[in-house]
Amino acid sequence: MSIARGFGAVAIFAWVTIGIASPAWADGPTTPTSPASPAPAAHVGELSGTYTFTVGSGNTTTWTVTPCGPGCANVAAANSSAGNAPYDGQAQLAGERWNMTAARPDALTCDDNSRAPGTTTYSWDGTTLAGAAFSQGGPGSCHSTDPNGFRSPTTEFTLTKVG
Repeated sequence: MSIARGFGAVAIFAWVTIGIASPAWADGPTTPTSPASPAPAAHVGELSGTYTFTVGSGNTTTWTVTPCGPGCANVAAANSSAGNAPYDGQAQLAGERWNMTAARPDALTCDDNSRAPGTTTYSWDGTTLAGAAFSQGGPGSCHSTDPNGFRSPTTEFTLTKVG
């Protein structure tokens, strides 16, 4: 009776071992160059230092970024080549994207080229540092009759770490 139990235990062990090992070796051993190995995920790094914020027109602004905890960064923007007023905001990491909304005295460029206050919302990829921004003003901003206010077109931008 104990011999039969011993054979049964060995048979179960062998079946489990083969069942577990077979899928791992079905395509051969996995090596760093093997197509069976997944590519390492891109790493979303901490935001810290000095960055050049560049929009499609070529205008730039200097962003000085200071970490404020995990997934948090304080941004101070100054030295705009377009003459924009300095502004600041707090960026939060959500998944692999950084997001920030900043109140700005000159967020909107109206149809008559005057400037109006509003908020600018920025969102950028944490790995590539490419993103988009749009500005929103309240009702009456830029002489808008829309009860939701005035919204600027979306602007693409890139961040380049310079220090």
